[in-house]
Amino acid sequence: MALMLFTSAIAWRLVAASILTPTLSRIANPARWPPYTILCPLYREATVVGDLVASIQRLDYPGLMHQRGV
Repeated sequence: MALMLFTSAIAWRLVAASILTPTLSRIANPARWPPYTILCPLYREATVVGDLVASIQRLDYPGLMHQRGV
């Protein structure tokens, strides 16, 4: 009984994964990637802020440095 339940659970997960996996065309199209915000709370971090900004600028994400009314 336990083996049957385990096998059913594995089969269910495989079916769900195949149905719910996003298509490659959606992943490969950067225009469809969701926007996100990076928050970097800094307090007395003047020595590292330059490296932080440089690291963020090296991220490969479309429109990353786009700013709206700050």
